[in-house]
Amino acid sequence: MTTFNLDFSKATQTGGIKDGTYEVFVNKAFEDATPSGSEYINIDLVVRNDVDQPYKNAHVFPKVWKSKKDGKYNEGMIMAIAQSLQLQDGKQYNGLDELLADFVLKPVKVTIKNETSEYTVKLTKT
Repeated sequence: MTTFNLDFSKATQTGGIKDGTYEVFVNKAFEDATPSGSEYINIDLVVRNDVDQPYKNAHVFPKVWKSKKDGKYNEGMIMAIAQSLQLQDGKQYNGLDELLADFVLKPVKVTIKNETSEYTVKLTKT
């Protein structure tokens, strides 16, 4: 039997990523839905571990939600993400899944700003 001793001086940063700018890469990008059926694009960003920065290997999950009004994604937001990932302007895709697949493994700098939304506050006040 192998023993395991706790040594908190070796603990890495835990909890949410603090506000700041980080170099990340897209690990996954896919369409998903909440249990109630609200659809969104889920983007899994991973803080790069080959750059001298805190929170190496931490995941951040920004989402692009479909509009309740027209059931469509904000095209401007998707174009801004594609531009930030330096995808080719004018490139054509055979659907959203193909576009999101092109996001994967692209590096990008992101600015993290932790905010509490009105929705979250309402949920926590019950």
